[in-house]
Parts: sequence; structure tokens; C-alpha cells
Amino acid sequence: MLGQNPGAYGLPEVNLFADATLDALCKRSTDQRQFLIHGLVRTVSQLYVGEQTVETVGTAWRWINKRREHTTSAIYHELAQRVAPLVLVDKSPIYSNRREVLDRIVEAFPAARFLYLLRNPIDQGNSMIQAPQGFMQLVASRSLDARFYPPRIEPQVQWLRTQRLILDFLKKIPEERQFRLVGESLLREPEPVLTGLCTWLGLPCDEAALTEMLHPENSPYAAMGPIGAQWGNNPGFQRSPQFRRSTKPIPALDRAVPWHAKGEGLFADVANLARTLGYPVSTEAEEVAVA
Repeated sequence: MLGQNPGAYGLPEVNLFADATLDALCKRSTDQRQFLIHGLVRTVSQLYVGEQTVETVGTAWRWINKRREHTTSAIYHELAQRVAPLVLVDKSPIYSNRREVLDRIVEAFPAARFLYLLRNPIDQGNSMIQAPQGFMQLVASRSLDARFYPPRIEPQVQWLRTQRLILDFLKKIPEERQFRLVGESLLREPEPVLTGLCTWLGLPCDEAALTEMLHPENSPYAAMGPIGAQWGNNPGFQRSPQFRRSTKPIPALDRAVPWHAKGEGLFADVANLARTLGYPVSTEAEEVAVA
């Protein structure tokens, strides 16, 4: 949505800062992880050829292969120069998995701003369990509940680890360069939330700009890409990229997690952290807050 602002350029998940060099990222993006580089391939194809087709995917790969020994920071700066004066918006989820990756961003762009986007741990966990790429990430990151034998996949472990890492990282970022957003608030009241975000970023926030941002499906990266670069965004988003306004209250934390059959709830430390980040403990608490 931010990428549709007339002052911004919304990237797909380019994952550039996941590694120090482009060669390392290319080597990481093989076999079941090929999707990791699809966003970069689509970006190069769109920015340097003007479209995304099977033929331009080949052109994009030639561009990438010529620069494999470059740092990912240098590649990112080249993309930033290509879209200037627009502001690049990068939403690659992989960045929040390792502290050295976040530090790499600050080293490359010392004035970068960070939007800390939150999602209820129950809904995020269920989404990761159901999405093939999300499940693979849980397996790769060893997000396991060791109370069981054999240990079972547990997305709460990933959620808690990620939030703690982000919060620790943000301690070094000046307050004026960070913005915390409960994602469900955006779904309920997008106009005031987007206005606040754009004011913080120095982007246009008039009625025309807001209208553009309410149509993320207009991004050239919203749909499936060509063969060889099909992904680059969340699969669910690519299947249905239209913004859908919600009338539901911000989801509470006192629910059973849907990926366990025994009606288990959240771990205590997960629920406590989610509460401090803005989520109501119970539906009744949310109803009182709304009233």
C-alpha cells in the first residue's frame, strides 16, 4: 500500500540484505529456496526493461550475473538511483530473522526508516503453518516446541524470537525514524493510519494519494510473475491483492491456537509480549476499549 503512494516505489520481497554479496544471495536461492530471488529478478526486469515476461527474466538474470561480485548494498543503491527521487519501500520478511541483516541495512542506509508492522501471534502463526513458504521458514529456523518428543513445529517460537530481535534492534534507532503499527488497525481504519504513516515518511497524503494506496493490486508485482520468477510476494497476496476493509475488532489473545487440536492457548511469554505491543487480552477488553 505504501508503495502505491506517488512519492514511493514499492519493491517486492527482494531479500537483498539477507547476504553481504549478490553472489551469496544467488547461492542461497537454489532448489526449494529459488523463490528468494524472484523478487529481485522481477524488480530488475520491470525497472530496466519495463515489463516482466519470460524473455525479460533472462535479461534480468544477465544483469544480475554481471554484478554477482558486488555487495548487496551496492545493488540496492543502484536500484535506489534508478527510481529516484521516489522513496524505496522494502518489505522483505527475511530481514527480521537475523540481527546482522538489520545492522547491514543501517550500515548501507544510515538514515533508513523502519516500520515495525505487527500481527496477532495467533493469526500470524496460523498463516505461516498454512503457507508452504511460511512452513518451510519455520522448519529452517527450527521453531520447535521441545516439550514434545519428537519436537513439534511451533510458530509461536518464531513470533517471539522475531519480536524480541526487532525490539532489541530498534533500541539503536532514533524514535523519529521508527513507527510501530498494529496491522489490524490498518485493516479497520486505513485512511487515518496511512495519513499518519505518510506524514512520518514525508510522502504525499492528500485524497488522491490515499486513493492510490487503497489499491495495492495496481502494483506491477501484485500478481504472479512469469515462469522463472513467479513469486516475489506473499502467495496469498498474489492470489488476491485487493485491499479488504475489516469491521472486526483487533483480535484478542485469549483464543485457542488453531494449529493444535487440544484447544491450547498462547504461551504465557508470547501473550504477555503481545499485550504490551497493543493487543487486548480478551474480546471483552476490546469491546470496553472501543466503547
